[in-house]
Parts: sequence; structure tokens; C-alpha cells
Amino acid sequence: MISFSAAYYSLKQYLKFLARSKNQHGVHSPFVYDLVTQCFYDSAYYHDYDWLSKFRRELAQSKAIIKVTDLGSGSRVGQLKKSSKKVQSMLHHAGASKKRQGLLYRLGAYFKPAQILELGTHLGMGTTALCLGAKPKRLITVEGCPETAQYTQNNFVRWGSNNPELSAIELINNNFEDFLNVFQDLQDFQDSKTAHSAQATFDLIYLDGHHDGPATLRYFESLKKYTHEKTILIIDDIYWSKGMSAAWQQIIKDPKVSVSIDSFFCGFLFFHPTQAKENFVIRV
Repeated sequence: MISFSAAYYSLKQYLKFLARSKNQHGVHSPFVYDLVTQCFYDSAYYHDYDWLSKFRRELAQSKAIIKVTDLGSGSRVGQLKKSSKKVQSMLHHAGASKKRQGLLYRLGAYFKPAQILELGTHLGMGTTALCLGAKPKRLITVEGCPETAQYTQNNFVRWGSNNPELSAIELINNNFEDFLNVFQDLQDFQDSKTAHSAQATFDLIYLDGHHDGPATLRYFESLKKYTHEKTILIIDDIYWSKGMSAAWQQIIKDPKVSVSIDSFFCGFLFFHPTQAKENFVIRV
């Protein structure tokens, strides 16, 4: 759960964000303008929203209790913090909101990524939204807590009985650092017909967990090798703390990043080499 100091910091940053952010007006990049008007601000209601609402209601009514293993900053094997949490509470305090799910669904439908990597499965709210929207060939999602991973995997199997798109989800129980360290050879995840280079890549990467600035910088450095010129990399909670904000500011200066969009709750990174380097602050 977010601390009072972190919440106070985020509130101050949000007020600053409102003062300098824009909507589609004043956006002169055709690429960003189309993304904002056709995806971010798309108000159409999609049938899959009904399924996402159904999944959310099920979790909201769940009586299940999970022994959560905290793999956040400072955790070490053998010294991991564990606590019992109600699924209802986990959904309320840390699950992707209904609004965030809608945005992730639209991003998936808009860009249609075939290969997706998500770091931070949690209860699967973001995972299912991306999967139903994109209908990818494969969606790899990584969750560090064993009991949360097992609980969510069981839900994916059950929910997938009426939604065959969810069969694309492969949930891996591991912490992010170890996953990225050992996951060097991705050739078996690459479709030779759509390969962009000899190195396997993902079309969309969603980093949603371990909100620690230095760790986020390490993840970004590891993830860059799995991007191509049309990859979208989304970083969640970029104003979670001063450390996360500092990490975001450093990341958008990276030479490989061409366009970045700060929507306060999420940061979006694009890597197209022919696009002029620009940073946008957009209300979503």
C-alpha cells in the first residue's frame, strides 16, 4: 500500500501535471495526435469491456486470502516479507483500475502487438485487458509472488473457457531481475515471418511493478535489447515517488527513445529512429 509521504508527493506532482499537460489541441505530431484522438480518447464501448467488468466483479466478490510474498525493493531470497491479504483488498489497492484497463485494451486494439511482455501480473487485470484488445500470438507475463501467480493462473484458465484469446497468456513465476538475467535467448518466441532482426523482440512491453527508481532504470536497460522501431514500452506509476520520477526523466533522455508521452499515471516510450525526439505531457 502506498505510504502517506508517497501519496502526498504524487498529489503535488499531479497538480503540476495538470498545469502543464495538454489534450489533443496543440499536439503537432501526426503520430501522437492520432494516438490521442483515436486511442486515448476513444469513447466507444467495446463488447470485451463486459468481460473485463465480469472478471473485476468476480475478484471484488472473492473471499480468497493469499499469502503475498513482497519482492519489492530490498527483498532477498530467504528474507522475503510475507503477509496474508484478501483478494478484494489487493484489487482495491493495487489492481489496475477500470479506467486503466480500458486504456490498455484500446492500446492493444490500436497497435495490435503480436508479441507482448508484461512485468507485473498481479491479479491479471492489465493482462486480460491487453490480451483481449490485442489478441496477440503470445503474451508473457511475469509475477514474483508464487501464491498470487497460482491464483491468477487459475483465473486465466477459467476465464479463458469463454475467451480463447486468453490462451495466448503464459504466466511465469519469477522476480523481474532474475527473469531478465536468465531470459537472454528469446529466439523461440520470435516469429520468423515477422522478425525485425536476429534478436528476438517484443511489440509491446508493460512494466507494472516494483516501483523503485534505480530498479526501473536497470529494467529499462535490460528491456531495450528486446525493442524494435515500432515497440511501445509502457512504464506504470512514473510519479509513484521521487525516485520513479527521476528514473522517468533519465529514461526519456535515452538516445534510443524518440517519443515519450507522460500521462502522469503511465509513461509511454517509442523508438522510431526517423521521428524527431519529442516529449509530450498528455491528459488521459
